[in-house]
Amino acid sequence: MPPLISKNKLTLWLDRDAIAFGKAEAKRHRKSLSAMFIEFVQNLRKSQKPQKLSPRIKRLKGVLKGKTIGKEDYYHHLERKHLGRG
Repeated sequence: MPPLISKNKLTLWLDRDAIAFGKAEAKRHRKSLSAMFIEFVQNLRKSQKPQKLSPRIKRLKGVLKGKTIGKEDYYHHLERKHLGRG
């Protein structure tokens, strides 16, 4: 027997176009609007999980540890990059 799922009512205030679009999409996918909203929230939750860092990013981790970088440093970098100064 599947576990009991607690269901609660939620009221959303949306403009008419958003409601019409949502209903049409739900009908097109043969789902209820509630089911589509649940899927959306579940997908959001999954996307919030930390992702593994790529090897390139791992190599950069900690490069600036203990260094102070300010706006002036950034501006100097931009001048060197775009104007060939410095």
